Amino acid sequence: DKFKPPSTFTLYNELHYDNEVAGFTIKNDKTAIICWRGTQSLNDIYTDLEYSTEKPFFSSGEGVLIHSGFNNAFKSALDEVKSFISSLGTQTTLYITGHSLGGALATLNLYWLMNNNFPKSISKVSCYSFASPKIGNKKFKDDFESKLKPLNFSNYRFQNLSDVIPLTPPSGEYLHVNTPIYINYDSGTLVDNHFITSYKIALYKCPLPLPPSLCKPSPMSSITSEISSTYDKVKVSPKKIKKILNAQY
Repeated sequence: DKFKPPSTFTLYNELHYDNEVAGFTIKNDKTAIICWRGTQSLNDIYTDLEYSTEKPFFSSGEGVLIHSGFNNAFKSALDEVKSFISSLGTQTTLYITGHSLGGALATLNLYWLMNNNFPKSISKVSCYSFASPKIGNKKFKDDFESKLKPLNFSNYRFQNLSDVIPLTPPSGEYLHVNTPIYINYDSGTLVDNHFITSYKIALYKCPLPLPPSLCKPSPMSSITSEISSTYDKVKVSPKKIKKILNAQY
């Protein structure tokens, strides 16, 4: 079924990559939202696993390298993103958001805007990502953060300390951008800790800034760190993981 926006918004278009719906865009007279969905299908898992680095397909800072899977996924949907942005009226506030894989694509979406002379019709841009994996190298992190400051842009990255996905890709080449807003909600399983529902529960409990009680380490926090460390040592190739997945699906 197609996404039905709130009554005060109109659905403009869907975003696609690999012939799958990757997100949607909605707007009203003064507010626009680009929302990227998280990992759901086998193709999405393949996208996550393509963690070799490459130059962004769009113009960016010197030496910048990013996750090839995220790069290709965003490239596939770019024409739809451009169509939406060109449709916006004057003095529009733009929000970009996403969870998991969608969090990475939301961040890349923001980075693309920084590097491509965003329309003057957009008065303010804010990005909210949840459970995003790491996206690029130190050059990417430095370029992203240096360009964010002079613009009327904001980037808020939410990370559950009991969620293992923000610790990936395990390669030390990858770094996160900006200081995270930590929460620590432990649902009892690593899988559930990654779900957007767990992030919602933690954030609905209280307004920001989050109290220290939600940021204290839990037993699951140490497990996520241990898994990341082990994953880095094993270094299972994406090709091998794909073979395992193909045998199971």
